[in-house]
Amino acid sequence: MQIEAENPMAINIIPEIILNDKTISCSHGCGLSWNPCFSELNGIESEGVLKQYKLDPASGWVIWRSAFPWSTTRRPQISTLSVTIKHDPIEISGSHFSVSTPGECIDFSHPITNCSYTLTVQEYEQQEIPTNRFINNSYDFPTLYLST
Repeated sequence: MQIEAENPMAINIIPEIILNDKTISCSHGCGLSWNPCFSELNGIESEGVLKQYKLDPASGWVIWRSAFPWSTTRRPQISTLSVTIKHDPIEISGSHFSVSTPGECIDFSHPITNCSYTLTVQEYEQQEIPTNRFINNSYDFPTLYLST
């Protein structure tokens, strides 16, 4: 998780625009990257983009294009336009714990804010998944699980 979170070449954004006071979410996007550390993996399209935009090939680049469909059939007259780029939610590893009985309390801290919390187990029981729920009978799937 840490490697993915720190990867400068990963695109983890949620772009949106506000056009004439109306929010328009991105419908789809596409992109490419240039990584100078692994030049053999860079495609011909990446080379073309570097040349087109006169980008330094000694640096890493990520080029991203997003599409924002109009809410009307005709292109609206643009009077105001703003762009907001938010970061996707990220996973942060916290403390690991296990429980064994109802009523058990687990104290833990938020890994970033250090705020303390208490988790109280309300229910705890072993259950079984019927084997007919599995599509592939050539594998031996575990059928017991704990419901909390």
